[in-house]
Parts: sequence; C-alpha cells; structure tokens
Amino acid sequence: MARFDSFLTELVEGIAGHIIFTVPETPYYYDASGAVYPSGKLGLYRDRTPEIAYPTVTISVYEAAQNADSLVAVQFKICSKDPREGDAIDADLRASFDHLYAKTLGTVKVAYAERTSGTLLPQDTQGRGVRTENYLFRVDWPNLNRPI
Repeated sequence: MARFDSFLTELVEGIAGHIIFTVPETPYYYDASGAVYPSGKLGLYRDRTPEIAYPTVTISVYEAAQNADSLVAVQFKICSKDPREGDAIDADLRASFDHLYAKTLGTVKVAYAERTSGTLLPQDTQGRGVRTENYLFRVDWPNLNRPI
C-alpha cells in the first residue's frame, strides 16, 4: 500500500504552492502525481529532473539537524538553456524564500528560511545550464515523542 502522508512531502507541496502563489506572473506548475505537465508551464518537480528541452526546477528536501525544532535543507536545481532565464528563476526563488519569516507553507509551519549557497553545474543532456540554490528552513517537525 502506497503512503503519501509524510512531513517532507507536505513541505515540498507547500514550497511549490508558495512559489506559484508568490510569483503569479510566471506560469509555475506542480503536480505530485507525476502526470505530464501542460505545455507553456514552468515545471516544479520533486527529486527528479526530467530530460526535456524546457526550463525546470527540481525541489529536493532533507533533514539537516534536529534540536528544539528542525532544520531542513532545501535544494532547488534550476535547468534552462538561457542563463538569463535561470537568473529570473533564481530571483523568483529569492523573492519566495530568502528571509521568509513565520509562514505556514501548506501544513508546515516555517519559523525562518534563508539562502545558504548556490553553484553552477555542468550542462545536462538537453544542453541546459544547471545551477543549484540551497536554503535552510527552520520548521516545526512534530513526531510522536515531541508534538508541536
């Protein structure tokens, strides 16, 4: 039986929804089911980067530390043929998350988010430039031993 009720899944879906809401003039699109995305949309994907000619953003999340609250690392992998388009996507991500404070993304309470690093990577097989942008999210990640 497949399960889809994980904290990290909820966080990724909250992140995707926040990008779509924050930057409505860019046609960002996210579908957790894996269905084919409509043409003309800028795809947000989780943990996979499709080999297509169009720009994409891959969202990957993992726990970095857990203390009184949790630090979750979020990596955005931006792929685009035109570096100016990659710059615009980066600007959208910064507008959405850099110094985000006291916000609920979907069902996840985020105390604070900040950009930590970014780097250029080699081109992919579609000839797109690839870069990553990395953020840390301080979140309330409840568990049975430490409810929020």
